[in-house]
Amino acid sequence: MKILKAGTVLINLQNKEICLVYNKNDKSYAFPKGHLENGETLKECAIRETEEETGHTCSIINEKEIGILKYLTPAGENVELHLYLAKDTGLVTREINPKDKEETLWVNIEKVKEKILYQDLNQLWLDMKNKINK
Repeated sequence: MKILKAGTVLINLQNKEICLVYNKNDKSYAFPKGHLENGETLKECAIRETEEETGHTCSIINEKEIGILKYLTPAGENVELHLYLAKDTGLVTREINPKDKEETLWVNIEKVKEKILYQDLNQLWLDMKNKINK
């Protein structure tokens, strides 16, 4: 069975920084993402997960995802992650569950590669970065 996830490449357009979240289990940084909830679209999931994990509101810039990553979890589950380019629109005003909030790091667009440890995600980032810079 395929597990669908969605997330964002959250960008601050003024200073060209990308928001990464720290995964305590993997001890690495990645883009904010998560599982779809019942009845939710991929874009709705991407926005919700970004707000929960980063504490920032966002709006999707492109209709189509900027990247798709397919991978196998250590438990053998097939995951398909859809990432959307989104711009930071400010801080979330509603209450966020503290256990959902992750440690965040805003990184210059040229330094993101140094923070991502997973090779397949890093390769996807390089492809996405080329699209962002256009």
